[in-house]
Amino acid sequence: EPAPSGHISPPLLIKAQLAVFEKNGGDVFRDTVNGISLGNEVVEISTYEGNTYAGKKVVLAAGAFTNFSNLIDRRLDLVIKSEIVILAQVKKKEAERLSALPSLLYEIDTAEVEGIYSTQPIQYPDGNYYLKMGCNLPTDFFFDDDLEKIQQWFRNGDSDSQVEKMLDALLTIMPKLKVGNCISKRCLLPRTAKHKNPYIGKIHDRLFITAGNGWSAMCSDGVGNVAASLVINGKFPDGYAAEDFEPVFS
Repeated sequence: EPAPSGHISPPLLIKAQLAVFEKNGGDVFRDTVNGISLGNEVVEISTYEGNTYAGKKVVLAAGAFTNFSNLIDRRLDLVIKSEIVILAQVKKKEAERLSALPSLLYEIDTAEVEGIYSTQPIQYPDGNYYLKMGCNLPTDFFFDDDLEKIQQWFRNGDSDSQVEKMLDALLTIMPKLKVGNCISKRCLLPRTAKHKNPYIGKIHDRLFITAGNGWSAMCSDGVGNVAASLVINGKFPDGYAAEDFEPVFS
């Protein structure tokens, strides 16, 4: 699919979104929130840095770690799954050859892999070019309410054991790909319950919540637009039904 389709760099996306926010008069505070207090007139937010901020309305952008933060008095119904991606290193000449390669979402389902996705090679901060690929694997596992297990997954998870299998799948799709070193990365995938759509809703007169569903980078502008309408206008935009995005708690 030609432009404007393509791939998204989450760090650059956030940088662009914050630039637009500041251009429109917004202030950015790079604190880590550790508490939300609901008052009659305002919502107070406290941070690990010792600061307190107040707002008439607050949107909590929830993710895989939200249920471990105690920011709200209810637990979001989220299914948290391990996820492995590989970065296949290619030379600059190979990256240039593949510069028009479209992003891939291949809903294959075999005994080895399921739901392959990949993006064209791009240059990473270390100066090398990598083609990124991810998929679901039979060895993926789901986390209960155990933060320590999640932390151990990030620190010591055996993702390298899946590199050969994932690289074989990549080379089956792209047999002429010239790959050098291949490394693995570990991450988490939060999935919403019930309707399988992002959560967008109100949990208090002044407190709203959103939560992605594994596609947060791609749909973040859309989720933000719908959430902004709910916060500012008190309703979803035309064509959207609140029940399709209703937050579910466990």
